Amino acid sequence: EETTPIEAGLDRFVRFDKEYVGSAVLLDQQENGVQRKLVGFTLPGRSAPRAGYSLLHQGETIGAVTSGSYSPTLDTSIGMGYVLERYVEPGATLDLDLRGRIVQVTVTALPFYTRPRRT
Repeated sequence: EETTPIEAGLDRFVRFDKEYVGSAVLLDQQENGVQRKLVGFTLPGRSAPRAGYSLLHQGETIGAVTSGSYSPTLDTSIGMGYVLERYVEPGATLDLDLRGRIVQVTVTALPFYTRPRRT
């Protein structure tokens, strides 16, 4: 499966004023939206979500994890994955199939952490 910069939230780096391989697809996505988007999420504890684990809403698979780990800075587990566009709002709750155990996760704005600026 292929992922476009718009699905990954990287549209600020895409030039829409030039033609190149794939530019028609990106222009269509910019104008009409995408079906899935990259989201960050947090879950309680230290269990790390792994790539390929299913993200669910009311028992229906709506996406998949791309990466995850425990974050010592945030003192919680974090992950990223692609989900259907209607579930990307920060604060939304989804379910994660964590090795056969269903765990509730909370969609979080990316980046997970922004270091304070030095003054």
